[in-house]
Amino acid sequence: MPARLQEQVLAHLDELIGEGERVVGSYRSGGIGGMWSQLPEQQLWAFVTAGAAETERVGGANSQFFKQLPPPLESNDHLTGLRRIPAATLGALIALRRAVAGGRLQQLEARM
Repeated sequence: MPARLQEQVLAHLDELIGEGERVVGSYRSGGIGGMWSQLPEQQLWAFVTAGAAETERVGGANSQFFKQLPPPLESNDHLTGLRRIPAATLGALIALRRAVAGGRLQQLEARM
């Protein structure tokens, strides 16, 4: 993979990972056994959507990175109480970044 392409992909993944860390870190115990975020619902959805799109774009829809993402939710589901969804998205992005940085992602250039 050309170094410039790799740098661009890594930079975008780093942005998404930073956002994911902020999102996942926003969840706090709700006192009834759940974890809840105080962030607006649209910010949570924006991260999950952008993370899934980048995972598909870089890793491919048939990659294990993409397959590890949670299944699509209904638009009326509330992510404020579903920490596992953004956490799983963040985990997939971190693993994908490691693969790109280590040169272990085959056919990236063909997909870009």
